[in-house]
Amino acid sequence: MNDKKEAIRQLESSRRIDGCEVETCTALVDIYAQDGRYSDMIDVYESLFEATKEKNLSRKKALGVYVFFKKTMTRRSNFYKNTHTMTMR
Repeated sequence: MNDKKEAIRQLESSRRIDGCEVETCTALVDIYAQDGRYSDMIDVYESLFEATKEKNLSRKKALGVYVFFKKTMTRRSNFYKNTHTMTMR
């Protein structure tokens, strides 16, 4: 766990100093995705787009993030609705 925190700290530091280089930001996106830190992941993708101006790459990735996030939130919402319904009976 400390290794991951240290990696994030170093990658974010590099991102602030050197800008959002593809290797740095891709590594951050991977870590944030694994941890479920989707808003951080989207923030890095936005920075990556600004740095590279690769519209097609950013659109595909942003769409993937949106679809994944929407599916996750729908599953959670359905779970809570079902749980609440079961407790009300």
